[in-house]
Amino acid sequence: MALICATPLILTIFLRNYDTALFTPFLLVATTVFFFVSVTWFLIREDESHNTFSVPTISDYPTIQEGFPMPGVPQYWTTGLIQEIEWKRFERLCFWYFLIKDVKATLVQKGTNGYIQLCLDQAIDVNAVVKHKTSLKDVGVKDIKSLLTLMAKENVSKGFYMAAGSFSPEAKVFAKENKVTLISGGMLLTMIKRLRQAQQMKLLDMATEGDYKTPTCPACDIKMVSLHGPHQDKYYWACVNKPVCKHIMPRRAQRMLPRKEPRQKMNILQHAFG
Repeated sequence: MALICATPLILTIFLRNYDTALFTPFLLVATTVFFFVSVTWFLIREDESHNTFSVPTISDYPTIQEGFPMPGVPQYWTTGLIQEIEWKRFERLCFWYFLIKDVKATLVQKGTNGYIQLCLDQAIDVNAVVKHKTSLKDVGVKDIKSLLTLMAKENVSKGFYMAAGSFSPEAKVFAKENKVTLISGGMLLTMIKRLRQAQQMKLLDMATEGDYKTPTCPACDIKMVSLHGPHQDKYYWACVNKPVCKHIMPRRAQRMLPRKEPRQKMNILQHAFG
């Protein structure tokens, strides 16, 4: 390409020295040819550079930086998140909360009827028990009575009922008459948010590790599967060992809107848990 561009210039210099009559018109032609050749060469090179294909390498792709949130992993606590947690993980969430608060706690595992023993106020012996429930339906009087039965069996005077949802008006009245502290999903969220940021994140990581939504079979301690029931659009949870294991659970209804919880009992929780 350089030789082609240089040839008109060499001839121009030669004619200037030996034939002055042809110098001026040939100079004009040589300049024109040189211009068009240069422009054509530039356009061809530009087109080749855009059409060049190179095999991408690992470094060409974006990587997930350390500490970058993974898709689908909750980054903060909400009432909706608490309501999405399955029963066994919710049981452990309640248990882990007391441990983070430096409360001596023991988890008594009895399937969905498990509970937590507490030693409050530096007590040596168990002096409080905690029952829990993840159903989004309002916890009723029957559930509070089961807690009172457990309190009598454990010979304790303090009882707490922790729920992912809320409590029926009748249950609230009954619990107040029997000095039972009710902790709804909204109140639990407030308690978690009163922890230090590092404690909140630690609790969040433990509660949402792996599959935290699919319920666990109370008998086989494995994740259940969703099966279609006899009625249209009705699904339920069943153990993978069916029919050997006959444990089933109803699918949760659509998530309820969180209720506005009164703030009158937070002073009781502050005194109990610090």
